[in-house]
Amino acid sequence: MAVLSKIFRSLAEAESAQNALREAGFERDSLSLSSQADEAGPVEGNFVVGNGRDDPALGSAPTPDSGGESDNPYQRNFSDQSAEGIFLLTLEAEEAQHGHAIEIMSRCGAIDVDDLTAMRSNSSG
Repeated sequence: MAVLSKIFRSLAEAESAQNALREAGFERDSLSLSSQADEAGPVEGNFVVGNGRDDPALGSAPTPDSGGESDNPYQRNFSDQSAEGIFLLTLEAEEAQHGHAIEIMSRCGAIDVDDLTAMRSNSSG
């Protein structure tokens, strides 16, 4: 048995890959998904102020929108949350199965660990 690790930029992509691998016959116990992001850090869309979604035309008072709902800063700031980070999916399987697993993971947006390291090295230098 050998371990295969791939990185995903969103939890949705990582979970999609994990589910696709299970559907392809890989055992649940052979898969591990972990987050490499700081769980205490903010995600986009969870700020009460300073989230960049201020609409000066609306002012600070809630006003009804076309659906009759009030449009206020709280709704704008919390309506579109997204969690991004680095999600690591590992698979323990026979090396002969790695090619099939890589193909499945790639369709779901997998990034090779070495490729990510190279991208970070190029952007910092």
